[in-house]
Amino acid sequence: MFTLINLKTSRSFRYWWLCCKILGLHPPNSYRTLYFLYSFLINFSHYVVTPISYVVYFIYESQTIHELFQAAHDFLSFMAVNVKVIVLLSVMEKLQTFQDAIDALEMHPKFSTKDNARIAEMILAADRLMLCFVCCFNLFVLLFVLSTLLSAQRSLLLPMWIPFDWNSSGFVYWSVLTYQFFIGLHTVNRNISTDAFPPLYLLALCGHFDILADRFKDIGCNSNQTAEGNCEELVDCIKTHGTLMSVFDQLASIISKTIICQFLLSALTISIALVPVFIMNLSTPQIIMSLSLCIALVFQILPSCYYGDKFMEKSEKFTTCLYSCNWLDQSLRFKRTLFLFMTVTVQDKVILVGKLAPINLITLLKIFKLSYTLVIFMMQMT
Repeated sequence: MFTLINLKTSRSFRYWWLCCKILGLHPPNSYRTLYFLYSFLINFSHYVVTPISYVVYFIYESQTIHELFQAAHDFLSFMAVNVKVIVLLSVMEKLQTFQDAIDALEMHPKFSTKDNARIAEMILAADRLMLCFVCCFNLFVLLFVLSTLLSAQRSLLLPMWIPFDWNSSGFVYWSVLTYQFFIGLHTVNRNISTDAFPPLYLLALCGHFDILADRFKDIGCNSNQTAEGNCEELVDCIKTHGTLMSVFDQLASIISKTIICQFLLSALTISIALVPVFIMNLSTPQIIMSLSLCIALVFQILPSCYYGDKFMEKSEKFTTCLYSCNWLDQSLRFKRTLFLFMTVTVQDKVILVGKLAPINLITLLKIFKLSYTLVIFMMQMT
């Protein structure tokens, strides 16, 4: 249950920041030395040890086409996560600044109980979104473990080079399997840290956009308010809109950099995962794993596309929303200010994927089309 007193938008991101902290990406205020040691060990494994193991396996140990495709897919996915984490670390300070700027909007004297209720709904939606990310991504890891355990012969979770005979005894095998399980679990959750923040921040902006739209609609409806007071309220709303747009513009540049890698590599990895399904006689667990992987890759980019589409929709309708205020009965100064502001809001706000295409559901369909094209090309090459 939420208390509607001093409710902050920053609560929408608390589980995302907790996820980053667990993954060694966001140091706490206390025990910083121990945390940096913990972070170093994790990142050394992810940026040095594991990539070397993948490369050695790909070059020297992979023999069948299926092993080659699996090794290539896992290596690309792993390195894509590492690249995205580096980009995320470079912008974390800015994300905290954006969060503080959004929180400051809730200190406005016009912020009502109704607005706080909307913030509570937004926080609940953000929590559910994070829960979906955590459950879906970690469910994929559990399915992966289950398919490995149900295979006809002993096998490892990940196509990695192990510098000793991992099948020499049951103890050694289960030790290596446990080690790979934690690598897979940590890698999947690093994906959450890089893929969850765009939809979470866009969700917060959409919520504040709705609150601002309601404030615009209420201007001029209070009969006790003077004409000068209505003008001041309009100017104040315009300033709030400017703050939101400033946050959006800077956030758009960050999301554009982080998501282009995800879009391109999702198309490629989906293709690599699907090709063996069509050209090879895979077992049922292997087919289930390939399809589950494709669903997981789609879910990585679906929320960002959905909320990017949602924000574009609200941006398009915002000018129409301005007509809902009681502007006919207002002063000439009010009408001029409103008209000038409308000319500014006519331009739609769009987040581009590397300045190539907008982040929306149409672009998601183009990713599917690109994946299909790559599947056909790879099947012809093989």
